[in-house]
Amino acid sequence: MSIRVGEVIAVHGTRVVLKIDEQSSKETLFRDGDKYKGVSIREYLSIQRGFRDIICMVEGEYLDESRVETRDGGTAFVRKVEARPIGFFDRAGFTQGIKFLPMIQDAAFLLPEERIRSIFDRKADSSFKIGQMLKEEIAVGLPWKRLFNSHIGIFGNTGSGKSNTLAKLHTVLFDQKLPLIAGKSRFIILDFNGEYGGEQLAPAEHKRVYQLSTQERAGGAGAGDKFPLSPAEFWDLETLSLLFQATMNTQRPFLSRVLTGKARYETNPGSLAAYAKSKFRQAFCAGEVRPATLDLMRAIARRINNQPLEDLLKEVSWHQRATRFHIGTVYFNADGENYDALIAPTVEALDTVNLDDFDQLIVRVNLQLMSDLNTGFVQFEHIQPLLKRVESSLKSMRRVLSIGDAAELERVLTVISLRRCNNEVKKVLPLLFAKHYSTESLKSAVYASS
Repeated sequence: MSIRVGEVIAVHGTRVVLKIDEQSSKETLFRDGDKYKGVSIREYLSIQRGFRDIICMVEGEYLDESRVETRDGGTAFVRKVEARPIGFFDRAGFTQGIKFLPMIQDAAFLLPEERIRSIFDRKADSSFKIGQMLKEEIAVGLPWKRLFNSHIGIFGNTGSGKSNTLAKLHTVLFDQKLPLIAGKSRFIILDFNGEYGGEQLAPAEHKRVYQLSTQERAGGAGAGDKFPLSPAEFWDLETLSLLFQATMNTQRPFLSRVLTGKARYETNPGSLAAYAKSKFRQAFCAGEVRPATLDLMRAIARRINNQPLEDLLKEVSWHQRATRFHIGTVYFNADGENYDALIAPTVEALDTVNLDDFDQLIVRVNLQLMSDLNTGFVQFEHIQPLLKRVESSLKSMRRVLSIGDAAELERVLTVISLRRCNNEVKKVLPLLFAKHYSTESLKSAVYASS
């Protein structure tokens, strides 16, 4: 039997007003060996309504000076409290939420500490404790399997403890449950502020940290770690669209054509160099020459580090009235005679063997744009922003990504620190990592089911 402390005298929506008995002002009460806390702000009361106990939290109290009660010749003002329902107990236990409301004259009782504890410990693993409630001093236990198999969010103001809460959750998980999850689950933390790259959270043998950096350091571009991507994953339409923020209607189809051409001919030795030579000839000898292709050819010469070709292209100019390229008084007409004499010998020495994936991407994008311009397939101003983004992002991407067949070291916990990355990389890479790990998860699920 609990301690009766008052009764309901008003219900305004979800706000309940109770008249509190005079003897209920004590801070702590004991009955039959159970400890009860008195009626005060943020304490809990039970209001009996039929076979259910409606649980309310006290949010305010005041003296009603308009009502005076006389006892034993003395005068006392009526003490009232305002409370808000948070859930109810029935035969199935505690259920959170406002489903039932009390009525006037329903009795209110104090809750023993053990029953208050059951409100917060319901369906929780008794061993998975992450702390205790500051006021109630009740240990907070969580159902760890449900927690880590669902979507959760931790919200709060700056300095309110979001990062600390996240760290505590995973520290307890890896301390207590590591044998149960090793080899079955993986945890990926994108660390924007460099908070989890140390020895916290998990033992070193179960943790892999990537300290990515786009900053200039004494060690050069290799001063930071690089996240490994396979060539197949890098040369993927979704990946390139994410990395370079391609628009859906024009730039994404353009990248698709780049990848289609690569996939069709990449098994042929020297196919990229042969493709470049054919597009250079087309740019000079097309029936309708596009002046924008000259800058694209110069960009390719710089990228493949071919100084003779770069010097030669500096001498080439565009004649507006003749609508042809020329060097001095020599014009490059559609018959290709002057091209074969002056340009072709230098272009034939073009070599793309030593290009890495990043340089090869820029060369292929420029060549595809040259091809599309000469065939009238695209407008230059639609694709140029994509080309600029590819070129401007190259330096940063080369510092944080490694394209190769080396497999990523698989650990239970992977922390990817972006603290030393520029804002552009911080915007793009999380999308890439989400795609990378979701693809891996799907592959693992398909492999496990087959």
